[in-house]
Amino acid sequence: MSQGPSYEELAALVAVQARVIDELRAEVAELRAGNAELKRRLRMDSTNSRTSGSARSTTRSASTSKPSTGWP
Repeated sequence: MSQGPSYEELAALVAVQARVIDELRAEVAELRAGNAELKRRLRMDSTNSRTSGSARSTTRSASTSKPSTGWP
């Protein structure tokens, strides 16, 4: 019958896992901060106002118009 890992092996594994957890916590904190910044910018973006698009501009530029499908 094979013996399981030793106490030392398990302790080393726990230490590695603790380092990975610390790294992931730091990454989550960075991502949350970046997400908060993006949400702040989105709130400031005037193109995201509650005014409908047709009220902002009554004509579409050639670059934003849809191509014709050939259907009436």
